[in-house]
Amino acid sequence: MAIMFNPIALKTSMPCDYPIRIAGTLAGRTLPEALTCPSCGSVYDLVVPAHASLSEVETYTLDLRIALLESCGSHPPVLQKQ
Repeated sequence: MAIMFNPIALKTSMPCDYPIRIAGTLAGRTLPEALTCPSCGSVYDLVVPAHASLSEVETYTLDLRIALLESCGSHPPVLQKQ
């Protein structure tokens, strides 16, 4: 059974398990340093559902990069795609 969640961007200074398991089931994977704010260069890891396709990951990356740009100057440590 696939576990669904919205993609999450984590500041690279925050520890994260690679891969993410819930009750022994692979739930997500972490892409280290996958996002960078185009304005200030803040770097984030991207956590995506384990079953996400390459095109979905590309969409998540673009959406979260826009969110990073919009929050530049006060980046939160965690961003989640709505």
